[in-house]
Amino acid sequence: MARKKKRRAAGAPPGAARDALLPCPCQGGLDYGECCQPYHDGSAIPEDVLTLTRARYSAYGMERVDYIMATTHPESEEREADRVAWERELMSFARQTLFRGLEIEQVQLEEEVAWVAFTVHLEQPEQEALVSERSRFEWLEDRWLYMGPED
Repeated sequence: MARKKKRRAAGAPPGAARDALLPCPCQGGLDYGECCQPYHDGSAIPEDVLTLTRARYSAYGMERVDYIMATTHPESEEREADRVAWERELMSFARQTLFRGLEIEQVQLEEEVAWVAFTVHLEQPEQEALVSERSRFEWLEDRWLYMGPED
């Protein structure tokens, strides 16, 4: 009996159906397809900065750098004018890094600005690291966008 080939959703990257069954890297307790994949595919928008933080972390883990780029504020210092070079840099980081965990420590919300303090557990060739950041987010055009780390 011939095996039926699974179809990908329109616009979904190769392996998206398989990836949907993996545990979500954000550690929300759901499969990727039920958790962060709808944000990455553009079928949903995170309703708060905590969800956006988790979705961005997950995007790195799933090598969805398009999502990182799309959710970075246009005035962020994290943006690069050369989109191709920026995408290449993000992809290089994502591919050489294992994303082992995300710990949200604090969320502070004001009307159109928010901050999320978190620590990520990373592993790169021959080294492990903990990276802590307090990120600033701004509300723009009906959604939260990442501005960058605060000093």
